[in-house]
Amino acid sequence: MSEVWLLSGFAVLGAVLTVVLRRINRDISLLCAATAGFALLIFAFRHVADSLHTLRSWAADAGMTDESLASVLRILGAALAVEFAALMCRDLGEDGLSRKVLICGQWLMLSMTLPALIELGDLLLSVLPKG
Repeated sequence: MSEVWLLSGFAVLGAVLTVVLRRINRDISLLCAATAGFALLIFAFRHVADSLHTLRSWAADAGMTDESLASVLRILGAALAVEFAALMCRDLGEDGLSRKVLICGQWLMLSMTLPALIELGDLLLSVLPKG
């Protein structure tokens, strides 16, 4: 719980510093906002290993193959990366680019899920009675 407070405090500090710097120099304030965002991302990545261990354990208990889990993790990672990139673009005042990143990311994630969707469809067709 203390890490939530640390994360929140750092985010507020970064926001206040960005607002103050914006009055002095807009370019430096944008750099400050981007740096704070990347620092928060690095902070969050410290917990990825624990989460992956938990997910692997859960997937093994559910009988999920490592290949399937890797696909799910790739899609989740892509979703997080696209969202982060879009938010950074928006923070830097590039709303149009932000929307394009989101749309392209959604298409990429859809293409990443197609093999699993096809496999699921084949499974459903094999289970349904014929005729």
